[in-house]
Amino acid sequence: NARETHTATLLPNGTVLIAGGTTANFVYPNVFGGATKATEVFDPTSNSFKAGPNMREKRMIHSAVPLRFGGKDYVLMLSGIKGLFFFILPDYTNTAEVYDVTAKAFTDKIGSPTLGKMKTARVAFGAALQANSRVVVVGGATGTVPAATKNAEEFNPATGAFSSVATMQTERILPGVTALPGGRVLVQGGALGSLTAPSATASCYLYSAGSFATAAALNSSRGAHTSILLPSGVVLVIGGANSSAQALNTAEFYTP
Repeated sequence: NARETHTATLLPNGTVLIAGGTTANFVYPNVFGGATKATEVFDPTSNSFKAGPNMREKRMIHSAVPLRFGGKDYVLMLSGIKGLFFFILPDYTNTAEVYDVTAKAFTDKIGSPTLGKMKTARVAFGAALQANSRVVVVGGATGTVPAATKNAEEFNPATGAFSSVATMQTERILPGVTALPGGRVLVQGGALGSLTAPSATASCYLYSAGSFATAAALNSSRGAHTSILLPSGVVLVIGGANSSAQALNTAEFYTP
């Protein structure tokens, strides 16, 4: 299926799970009404796509985090927009679900616990798996007119519950979020303002044990970029858009 604002997650067997997003033209408000629960799987050995199981809920501009818990592999699907409210307003979901890699199915359980609801329904946020097996969720946009938030929360797979943690000093939409060796998580850049009129920032935070500390700023303000932890322990930050909404072809490194 043609789709955008979906997630693509590498699974342990080498296949890629492509989930959700929108199948509508990217025009407000039509785009929000096109959210889908459909998934598909790419198999690199046969260079082919095939239909996967449907998610339990429609999701677009959501997040997917692979994790291993209790000896099993899962992909945690978080929040997002599920459709339209009153035919024009974005309808958020604060639900979460997991893809059970072994069962090849979506469920509301991770082991025995049933997944609870997120503290904040949000879109265009960042999420990362920490060394303690908990998932930190930061920022994003929320509200009738989607605007940046500074809220953050954690998911604990041992209980299936979400809990609020300290807020960031500034709001941010579409930040880069990268788990670092030693248990910290680097939150870089992102955008202030609304989802339709974002303004990129260069500020960065380090998250650990429920709190945020200021980190060295990016060389360039950017949001909606990509950040990748390299084998050397250095984070490669690529692309995104600046405060004038211009696409960037630059990259930079962050050394913890």
